Amino acid sequence: MQEEQEKLKIDEKFITDCLANYNYRLQEIQSELIQAYEGIISKNELIETLQMKVNSDNTGSGRTNNHKDLNNILEGVEKRQTEYITELLNFIRQLERKEDALRRVWICFEALPFSERDILAKLYVEGMKWEAAPLELSISKGTLANKKVQAVRRIQKWYESAYSNTDIIQMGNMGRKKQQKPPKKTAKQMVHAQQLNLFDFISENQQPE
Repeated sequence: MQEEQEKLKIDEKFITDCLANYNYRLQEIQSELIQAYEGIISKNELIETLQMKVNSDNTGSGRTNNHKDLNNILEGVEKRQTEYITELLNFIRQLERKEDALRRVWICFEALPFSERDILAKLYVEGMKWEAAPLELSISKGTLANKKVQAVRRIQKWYESAYSNTDIIQMGNMGRKKQQKPPKKTAKQMVHAQQLNLFDFISENQQPE
């Protein structure tokens, strides 16, 4: 069984940048991955071309020196290609780790309690100015600052935990269910409730004849 790849180490800057530029960062990684894989393919094609040339010269006559030169070139290219591909594969693994980190941070963000998620969404996803956020969210600047720190720390804690991404999603869903308020009564329901209360009051205070 293949061991799980070690998580990329993250900090507050990584988290806030992820929230502010999530789709762009993913597209950036995908573009770099494509270029890396294309680099591997082009190197393989170069080797195949040289091998075909060596094989072609090997069938001819009177080209011993040329064949030997091509073989030397081929050996050198193959050695450099192995080193180059090893570097590319390491680079690809780093990109994949970063992509996994971005996706996990976003999952942690989505699982936050409503009050914390709304604050990070306004500040980073929507890019709202710090001065405007308290008014928009109907909270004080102090509460905004405290909840922002708390939310970022919660994301980092969940990110670094042993919970799977699915576990974090489920925890978020359970937490939101607990936070959900009962639906507001309609005007008709409120009037009806007031009428019932009034009827109960009259009944309780009515003097027996």
